[in-house]
Amino acid sequence: MKKISLLLSATLTVFFVNAQDVLLATGNTNITVEKNANMYVGGGISLENKSSIHNDGTIFIAKTNTGKADLIDNTNAAYNYGAGSFIFWGNGTQSVKTIARFGILEVNNKGLNLLSDISSDKWNLRNGVVNTGSYYAIANASQSSWFGADADNSRFSRSWINGNLRQYIAPASVNNYVLPVGDAIRVRPCEMDNLSKNPLAGIQYVNVSFARPQGWNVNATENEMRYKAVNTAGMWTITPDAKPVSGSYDLKLSVADFTGLWDNRFAVVNKSAADWTVPAGSTLPADGSFGRTVSGGYAQRNNIKVFNQFAVASMDALPVDATASYKVYPDPVTDNEFFIQVKNYQLNGFKMFAADGKEIKLGSVTRKDGQVKVNLPVSFTKGSYIIQLDTDKGFKTAQIIVQ
Repeated sequence: MKKISLLLSATLTVFFVNAQDVLLATGNTNITVEKNANMYVGGGISLENKSSIHNDGTIFIAKTNTGKADLIDNTNAAYNYGAGSFIFWGNGTQSVKTIARFGILEVNNKGLNLLSDISSDKWNLRNGVVNTGSYYAIANASQSSWFGADADNSRFSRSWINGNLRQYIAPASVNNYVLPVGDAIRVRPCEMDNLSKNPLAGIQYVNVSFARPQGWNVNATENEMRYKAVNTAGMWTITPDAKPVSGSYDLKLSVADFTGLWDNRFAVVNKSAADWTVPAGSTLPADGSFGRTVSGGYAQRNNIKVFNQFAVASMDALPVDATASYKVYPDPVTDNEFFIQVKNYQLNGFKMFAADGKEIKLGSVTRKDGQVKVNLPVSFTKGSYIIQLDTDKGFKTAQIIVQ
């Protein structure tokens, strides 16, 4: 091990508890680990109130037996630990409690339990689930790489946040944030993307978590598809510290290991009120592209302007009758011409009737690109008229006013 550079401003006392070393810093003690120096603690670190640690090097807190190997900082005043690394390492679960801010916090054990909100400029997640309980794992810095995962933790499959994650964001300068949340069993990352195109204004951070969906039914249609139900694998809750003044973002939700999904027949839905819906003004990627295929590994929705709960819902093609529509426009008619447009109907013909039921003789009629153009005589009488469309699904009517 490299030489330990340890500068003490007061008394440092080491106690042995249950055959395990505990480094105890009594009141007014300051422990300083200089840059490029390492300090290895084969057990826990406990700081009394008014004691502190300044770390510009590396502090290993190692769990190597059945005893505890935790970091418990009882200092009441918030401060920064420095730019160095705290590495929670070993063959068991460890805990951390502090109001101080880490420079780098690395997890490489069987799990890390939070006993308070824990803030770090960067989290290196290598192995072991971070269990937050009612607390938050906080990224105070707004850089995109505040969560790091090495080659052995591809896509955070071995280490992630189980519970509450708080990410500070800078949309105007950072375009993308990967947020590795999940439950106790597996990671379900989500990703805020394309933030700099139309930066969110008026917010500092977002809180993110993953849990079971609340309600399954979706009463919505989109792109001639009907949503059936929310996938039971789970939902993501994303809430900002304040309502955005403006801006939008794209959202990607992991669908790895989801069942019951088919290409181009699933999408991200939102629950900002009582029901799962399609966020107003948002769009889906093109069919067959990433974000719409199961093999791509995620569901994507673009140009989202709302928050709260998000999930992945499956969809089916609507029956032809449900997507069929017709339109007679403009209304009112001001230039002695109007148009008839049908969708998923076969238009066999049409007639025009006056308010008294008398059929009106029309001027020239032309058909082009699925649209009918009707020219009325110059001296056509102003008033209200009924247009009767003869379609393959029966007669349809529309009313127009000629001015």
